[in-house]
Amino acid sequence: MLNFQTLFESIPGLYIVYSLDLIIVAGSDAYFQTTKTKREEVVGQHLFEVFPDNPDDPNATGVQNLRASLESVLKHRQPHTIAMQKYDIRRPESEGGGFEERYWTLTNSPVFDENGEMTHIIHQAEAVTDYVRVQQQQNEQDFHKQAAQALQASEQQLKLALKTSKLGFWQLDIKTNVLSTSDQCKVNYGLPINTDFSHKVLMERIHPEDRTWVQVAIQDTINTKGTDYDVEYRTVWDDGSTHWVLARGHLIYDEAGNPERMVGISIDISDRKHTEADLREAHVQLESALAAGAIYTWRWKIPDNLVIVNATFAHLFGVDPVQAATGLPIDLFVQGMHEEDRPRVVAAINQAIETGEEFVSEYRVYTAVGEERWLAARGRVEYAADGRPLAFPGALADITERKQAEDAWRLISAELERQLRKFDAIASSVTDFIYTFDLSGRFTYINQPLLDLLKKTSAEALGKNFFELDYPKDLATKLQRQIQQVIETHQPLKDETPYTSAFGTRAYEYIFVPLESGNGMVEAVAGVTRDITDRKEIEATVKASNERLKLLSEVANDLLLNEDPKLFLAGLFEKVSTHLGLEVYFNYLFQEDQQRLQLHTHGGISEEIALSAKFLELGQGVCGYAVQHRRLTIVENALSTTDPLAVRIQSIGIRAYACHPLMVGDACGGQSHRILGTLGLGTRQRDRFTSEELDLMQTVANQVAAALERSRLVTELQARAEALDRTNRIKDEFLAVLSHELRTPLNPILGWSKLLQKGKLDAEKTNIAIATIERNAQLQVQLIDDLLDISRILQGKMSLSTSPIDLNVVISAALETVRLAAEAKSIQIQTIVSPVLGVVVGDAGRLQQVVWNLLSNAVKFTPIGGQVTIALSQVENHAQIQITDTGKGIRADFLPFVFEHFRQEDSATTRKFGGLGLGLAIVRQITQMHGGTVTVVSRGEELGATFTVKIPLAPQLSQAPTLDRSPVEENDLSGIHILVVDDEMDSREFITFVLEEDGAIVTAVASGTDALQAIAQSIPNIIVSDIGMPEMDGYMLMRQIRALGLEQGGKIPAIALTAYAAELDRQQAIAAGFQRHITKPIDPEVLVAIVVEMWASSLVYL
Repeated sequence: MLNFQTLFESIPGLYIVYSLDLIIVAGSDAYFQTTKTKREEVVGQHLFEVFPDNPDDPNATGVQNLRASLESVLKHRQPHTIAMQKYDIRRPESEGGGFEERYWTLTNSPVFDENGEMTHIIHQAEAVTDYVRVQQQQNEQDFHKQAAQALQASEQQLKLALKTSKLGFWQLDIKTNVLSTSDQCKVNYGLPINTDFSHKVLMERIHPEDRTWVQVAIQDTINTKGTDYDVEYRTVWDDGSTHWVLARGHLIYDEAGNPERMVGISIDISDRKHTEADLREAHVQLESALAAGAIYTWRWKIPDNLVIVNATFAHLFGVDPVQAATGLPIDLFVQGMHEEDRPRVVAAINQAIETGEEFVSEYRVYTAVGEERWLAARGRVEYAADGRPLAFPGALADITERKQAEDAWRLISAELERQLRKFDAIASSVTDFIYTFDLSGRFTYINQPLLDLLKKTSAEALGKNFFELDYPKDLATKLQRQIQQVIETHQPLKDETPYTSAFGTRAYEYIFVPLESGNGMVEAVAGVTRDITDRKEIEATVKASNERLKLLSEVANDLLLNEDPKLFLAGLFEKVSTHLGLEVYFNYLFQEDQQRLQLHTHGGISEEIALSAKFLELGQGVCGYAVQHRRLTIVENALSTTDPLAVRIQSIGIRAYACHPLMVGDACGGQSHRILGTLGLGTRQRDRFTSEELDLMQTVANQVAAALERSRLVTELQARAEALDRTNRIKDEFLAVLSHELRTPLNPILGWSKLLQKGKLDAEKTNIAIATIERNAQLQVQLIDDLLDISRILQGKMSLSTSPIDLNVVISAALETVRLAAEAKSIQIQTIVSPVLGVVVGDAGRLQQVVWNLLSNAVKFTPIGGQVTIALSQVENHAQIQITDTGKGIRADFLPFVFEHFRQEDSATTRKFGGLGLGLAIVRQITQMHGGTVTVVSRGEELGATFTVKIPLAPQLSQAPTLDRSPVEENDLSGIHILVVDDEMDSREFITFVLEEDGAIVTAVASGTDALQAIAQSIPNIIVSDIGMPEMDGYMLMRQIRALGLEQGGKIPAIALTAYAAELDRQQAIAAGFQRHITKPIDPEVLVAIVVEMWASSLVYL
């Protein structure tokens, strides 16, 4: 007998059953094993008492989400699935106690009785802990195979039960008249098991005399609700023999209450019918039977109330055969009847006495040993002539075995029907598809979820194959072939397939399992199908995430392990493009000095296209636009867009393109970000990118930008370290050279001084000694002057005494100082002078120092017999002095360092030519203080060098235009209100005196704050301001003045009078709002002339 509880508890997979108040009532062994619980400890307990949340996990949501799922099932009466849930389980104390982390996929499904009332909830769990931990597909428990095996076991148990009882199972579809039967059912009708047993065949097998009334009985059962089908009829087998069949059936109705199908059983009762026939024959031959003693007999003498029985009967009741032959009280036999049957049998006896009808009854008796037996009794009363009952003879047959068989049959039938209903309820409650096929691949059972998917009723689907159910032809062919493979190989088969229905395209996993008979032959095929779409999506997501993390890890490692990321960007971007399935990439690097992009690496384009796209201006194309706006720029549907940015990518067939600017900056972002370049990725295969692809591109772009910036910082730090090391080395070398240069002249000075003190030198030697001492003393003076000049330069304290000067005079004076040295080496000095139209305003002594330094270096580094050329000319608004020699020349790698402090090309140069390496640094500083520049060119070693000095010419002073209002006379400052701002009192008083001498009205203040207050009281005509002042310098003062409105003095002409003399200082002064930049010291006449010029210029624009 099939035991549902045993079937359920042993079914593979993780199942547990709750009552509607969430009390655990049953579960599979697999479930208890997986959750490390015991059935006897769990069943009868409340769900959440057995499975609480992990108290050590503050974020645990298992109880909350499971409760919500169960409430959904109770409310909506539909299955509910939790795709992924972390729900930890208790760990037994034997394993250390506490909780063990677990992940599950959970499905809760309602179970209904035949009245549609929900009775239980089936909880199905799938353990996915290992899958989540390793983020890859695990070797999970093969649920489908085990479910099919369980179904097979169930089928085998059912078959065994049916075979043992010779019961055949049949099902009749009311609407289609399709009859489905078990093999035993076919046997009961004398048919081979491989015969197609249809309803038509059934009618043909029924005896012609019984056929009509059987059809009427079937129709009456269908038409009368609540009536079961119960008939006995004859069948005719192929050999012509007649057999008897007992058929019983029960109607099953659909949700609308209409009869849907009739299920039932059949049994061959030919043996019973033969027995009944034999009994009838025995009745006719009663006397012979009594004589032979084949059955129990009795004769009740009614007037005496004594019963005479044969020896067999006496033995049954345990009475003395001798007494039984003479007669025993009838009450003895009545009391031996079963108390439940006694009233019925006594009533039947009385009725037989009263009516004379034959007494026929079946009842139970207790034997002498207390055993309960079933007897079939027959008898008829004998009457006297006057009608008085005289005797009641009869016979009994022991029908215990037959009754036991009938009881067994009733129990099996009831249990079978109950199990079928429960199995169908369970199979229809789970979300998996459960089904069986016959050997031709036609469905013999389909649960409700699969019927819902196919949008078919059971009547429409049963008996049909995949082709007839409109499966796609290729899929139907594959499935039919696989069913035949299972039948032929006797082996399960597992596979996956997509399937498109009204619910969309989903992924399914299925298993076909052979169901074998006792002789090892495959009788049917069972299958289970599960929707694995969500799992596939999770697997795909995890796989994509793993691949993305792997790619980003490789990119990060490559960027970290390479000192110069630029060298391998091509390989990196090729890897990223391949991962994303993109064909094209452009990598531009930003040229900050030229404010444009230059193509660094590329892929998926020809070299010709790459050459045409080598440079991009800001705003040009997609990448130029991305840099200009400092943000990701995406062009989708590029081939159909009219966006002018897409013209270039359209020309090479790109359909979607994304350009990410490579930026670095402060943590707060904003415009302080610095552009390093761009990463552009494109495809010719699709029109847009996914958000995941764009996120990956952005992450790679950020990593590349960080690596480029890190490389730049490392390079910069290395350069700084090298510069510091070089500076220290230069310092040490300078100190050594300084010691040498100071000590060398001291040697002849001290030597000759000692000799002069002795007084033994003649006049000639005395003159030589004095000349030598003077010459070396001058060298020391020059060294000290150079050191002092460098000190002043470094402290910003070098000053100039300016006045209009003649550069010819400056050059001539410098030539005189080096002439003797040149003549000593037979060096020819050539002088080329062109007319200079402008006037140079500067410090004649300092400019002579510049020319002397350059000339002396030229003579020093030019070999004997060489040539030095000095040329003076005017180039635009500058006076240019060029000094060219044919000497040692300068290496190309040293040219950038020629004008640095303490620098000489190498120590050999120092030893051979002497000097501290300060002269050219002083030349550069003096030149810049005059607003000029100095440069050098050399074709290389032993090819000489050319130094070029450019000094700006002073503007030509011109008379201001005549205006209707008071004209301005030359050097006449009468009526002009001038604000003088200088924190140095001596300088402030000097400038005030000079301006007032020429008639100006001067307001002198010592700070920028006082200047603003003075302007607020009275707006001056011109401002003359120092730059280097405490608290508020001249730049800040001028910016605040320019921020004022016109009526508040925001447009007052201003002159910067300062000791900051470099070109950069001049540019900074003009940028701050000054109109002129004049360096200190300044000739009074020049100052007045400039003030007059500015005043005249301001009148023009009044």
